[in-house]
Order: sequence, then structure tokens, then C-alpha cells
Amino acid sequence: MLNGLARRLGVLAIAVASVVAMPASAQDMSVAKRDVVGADDFRLRMTAALALGRSHDPSSRGPLEHALADANPAVRTAAAAALLALGDIAALPALQRQLGAESSASVKTQLSSSIAGL
Repeated sequence: MLNGLARRLGVLAIAVASVVAMPASAQDMSVAKRDVVGADDFRLRMTAALALGRSHDPSSRGPLEHALADANPAVRTAAAAALLALGDIAALPALQRQLGAESSASVKTQLSSSIAGL
């Protein structure tokens, strides 16, 4: 019970962070698009995903969809939350595909929330 609650709170924290943080510059978005798929540190990939979601830049959808398959569940969760923040219904097939393949319960929760929100 507590473990499930902690997972849900973690997902909620990521979703809230993606909505309330300040938007970044175009140069920052270029770096974020590179980092979300290529940074060595999962924390940098996760932060980049959230920044891309806040950007509301339609060209961020591709890198975020790619990040749905990241090895780290925190990055996959952030990518799903960021796709919801983008609000592009064209992301639905990628979110649904990942939901079918996902093994992490917390990531599944965010994927389901993102699908429902779009």
C-alpha cells in the first residue's frame, strides 16, 4: 500500500514539475532535444524531457517519443508527462505502444494518465 502511494506521489511530482516550471530559450530546447536521448546521466535525460514538455514546441514530440523507451523508468515517466504537457494527440500511438510494452507500474500509471489527458 505505501509503496503504491509513493509511486503515485512520484508520478504526480513529475507531472506538477513539468507544468509549473519556466519555459526555456530555443537554444536550451536544442540542447534538451539532444540530452533527452543522448545524455549519460538519467537525471539529465529526465530534466530534458520535462523541459521539452514545457516548451510546447511540436518538434519536441519525436525526441520525447524516443525517450519513452529509455532504460530508466524515471525518464520514461517524465517523457510520458511531457507528451501530455505538449498536448499533441499525434503522440497517442507512441504512448499506447509503450503502455503495452511497459513493465514498471509507475510508468504505466503516467502513460495511462497521459493517454487519458490527450
